[in-house]
Amino acid sequence: MQKETIELRLYTNLIRYGAVVNSFFPMEISTGENPGNLIDRLKIPREEVGMVVINEQLVKDYEVSLKPGDKVKMFGLVSGG
Repeated sequence: MQKETIELRLYTNLIRYGAVVNSFFPMEISTGENPGNLIDRLKIPREEVGMVVINEQLVKDYEVSLKPGDKVKMFGLVSGG
């Protein structure tokens, strides 16, 4: 499989899964990889992911294929009291 690169940025409580704070970081992907695969590779429990945005578009389907150069943002669940 050919490897390509996307830009990934994690927010809120997801930063602890290896992100560079306040910055996008490059991540290699394989052809056909999707946000669900990224979540699994980073060992993020799916129930901690509140929202995924690809190229400024909210995606509800974590099985949508990523393309080289995509900018992916993942946000954790936010709670308050």
